Amino acid sequence: MKRKVLKVFICILLSLVTLALLWFFFGNPVSYLRAVKTARTHLAQTYPGTDLRMERFNFDFIYRDYVAYITSPSSIDTRFYLHINEQGTKLRDTYESDVLQKGNTTIRLHQAYNALADPVFDNLSLPNVSRFRYLSRLEFDLYQGWQDSPSYVINSSELVLDKEYDIRELGRQAGHLLVYADSATVNTELAASMMLTVKECFDRAGVPFAAMSFTLQYPMYADGQRPEGSVNVSHFLYEDIYEDGMAERVAQAANKR
Repeated sequence: MKRKVLKVFICILLSLVTLALLWFFFGNPVSYLRAVKTARTHLAQTYPGTDLRMERFNFDFIYRDYVAYITSPSSIDTRFYLHINEQGTKLRDTYESDVLQKGNTTIRLHQAYNALADPVFDNLSLPNVSRFRYLSRLEFDLYQGWQDSPSYVINSSELVLDKEYDIRELGRQAGHLLVYADSATVNTELAASMMLTVKECFDRAGVPFAAMSFTLQYPMYADGQRPEGSVNVSHFLYEDIYEDGMAERVAQAANKR
């Protein structure tokens, strides 16, 4: 009898724990239904006559609100979020930043350029380098924030939703390569040589870029500290990367930082 009572108690306890976890991670059913209704009403009233649809509806247990993921089957760049609280009140609609301000368009073009540039980096070999990291991107004014924009950025307001662009041409206009190399030898001559190697590899692969930022630094110690001394150049233009006088130009650019 006692064993049977214990089993019933354990089952009830497990059920309560399961319900508590479901409540914590997914919210309560009443709030969920209220939030879904708010999302559907907002779409119908704000975007009438469109083919927008609610693809996913999730509960964010960290911020305790619901997130509706909205897409359009006819537009690759039309994707945004609706944030709705547990009381069913709309908190935020990201349509303007994600769609109208071309946030999704720039991400799509970034990814397309990465698909061209990353394989070149993956097959790149730099001498005297113990660690090598890289990043490639297209520079849009949208992502410059309060910083001064380099001269070669693309005006994101001129982008066209869903347009298929020539990614190599965009790379020629605004492709930015960011390279970080760790080496036991750090000087402008070696940095200049490595930058020339990177350019040669990209030229050979037919992947254009507009500028390169390059950092040559000493490897970290075992404690995570890095020795002082490095060569850093930012937004070094493609047309300035050529062998004659390269080390001098790198030194001059590094001194401007």
